Amino acid sequence: MTRCPSVSCPRLRRCLGPDTLRYWAGTQRPQRKRGSVYRELAPNGCALLTLDAVIIHALKGTAFKVIIDTSRLKGAGDGDMRSCVAACNVALLFGYLWFTQMFSQGARMGVSGDSFQNSAKLACCQLIIGMPERPGQVGNRGAWLDPRLRRLSMVTQNRKPPSVQKTIALALQGGGMHGAFAWGVLDRLLEDGRLEIEGGSATSAGAMNAAVLAYGLLKGDSENARQALHDFWRAVAQSAESYNPFGKIPWLKGTHTLGLDHSPMYLLADIILRILSPYQFNPGNMNPLREILKQHVDFAALRRHCPIHLHLCATNVETGKIRIFSGQDMCMEAVLASACLPTLFQAVEINGEYYWDGGYVGNPAIFPLIYNCRTRDVVIVHINPIVRPGVPTKVADILNRINEVSFNSSLMREMRAIAFVTTLIEQGKVEPGGMKEMLIHSIRSDQTMAALGVSSKYNADWDFLCSLRDKGRTEAGAWLEENYHHIGQRSSVDIRKQFL
Repeated sequence: MTRCPSVSCPRLRRCLGPDTLRYWAGTQRPQRKRGSVYRELAPNGCALLTLDAVIIHALKGTAFKVIIDTSRLKGAGDGDMRSCVAACNVALLFGYLWFTQMFSQGARMGVSGDSFQNSAKLACCQLIIGMPERPGQVGNRGAWLDPRLRRLSMVTQNRKPPSVQKTIALALQGGGMHGAFAWGVLDRLLEDGRLEIEGGSATSAGAMNAAVLAYGLLKGDSENARQALHDFWRAVAQSAESYNPFGKIPWLKGTHTLGLDHSPMYLLADIILRILSPYQFNPGNMNPLREILKQHVDFAALRRHCPIHLHLCATNVETGKIRIFSGQDMCMEAVLASACLPTLFQAVEINGEYYWDGGYVGNPAIFPLIYNCRTRDVVIVHINPIVRPGVPTKVADILNRINEVSFNSSLMREMRAIAFVTTLIEQGKVEPGGMKEMLIHSIRSDQTMAALGVSSKYNADWDFLCSLRDKGRTEAGAWLEENYHHIGQRSSVDIRKQFL
């Protein structure tokens, strides 16, 4: 840890005490350690936040808060308490100014200067302070807090530091409007708050969920991400209503099992799609998803600083190879390419290359998470049912099952490779650290998805999307209850039984 320069202010040195100053100078370890939060005790018993702890949490981008509880002062006079709080204010401001100046000299830890300074300001200024009106009494909280800090602080009583989160990577499948199921899963995981999302690999509708999720997290916290997902899917439903003049007729609205089988617009579109290609029935290459994405995701902001390792899968039309869009390649066209069904939309051109839906070669791809994320835990959110009882006999059902099998095949192959590596590690045939053992988790409801009609993948009715969201929330809640303790320990799904 970079050492802080010595504190020269005599009053500050007197209030903080020699032990605290020696630690700040890097010559002494902290007296106490509570989780990942280092604290020092000044001679008068006041718990003070050390600068190193502020820097650690600022770099993590967390809204770090610490209690400076001056109610612990016994027999201290009013002047002593004022001096103590003034010292705390000066120390925090001093720390903020010092390490922002330090970091402006170069992003040595890979964090941009703007995001570092914002995180540092949040870490320093979100201070919870308990200040007694008189010795031994608690009240008038924050009365002596520096006004510059008080405006930015959250003065709350008995707030505890956040608990340690477990880290996962998400693998989000595609499946048209069935992607609302994954919306529900994400909503429940974000609401729970015990999981930190390090990265995500996604395809088609999953790519849209992932992009909106990342931008929501970039704008704030998990609540921002939940709201962003809600607003995105609401916009999808509203856009679909504007294109369907029959949509508001009650007896023509899709049901949870029949989908759009009785919708005149769907029946007409089904006939057109069997005869004409998107280059013929849509020569202007109109895609309503383009405008929705433009309104709900700032891709330039994601390219500057994406809060998660985001990877979107697409299929190169000419080579048949998988293309992973990430980092500086992240753009609206990448999301549209990942969700480009060749019977509905023209191939998406990016830098002279043409792409179709990524589900044909990676639904989703797991290897970007293996290579780019530290966590070993991958949570796969399934949309396409792996098991569908019965043999389809109708043309539409046959084609649908063909798509399900082909879209799941790439995932099956990667699961076989992961199982093979896991076996080698378990049998001791690989030196420790030679290969990365992945822990696979699965959130799925084959029964729910298999019961949906083929046409329901195109059903953007708001009530239907909300019903899928609720099913996703239920499945995610059950998964958390049963498998949360497995995260970081072992796979919660039997790979050989479920995928091989």
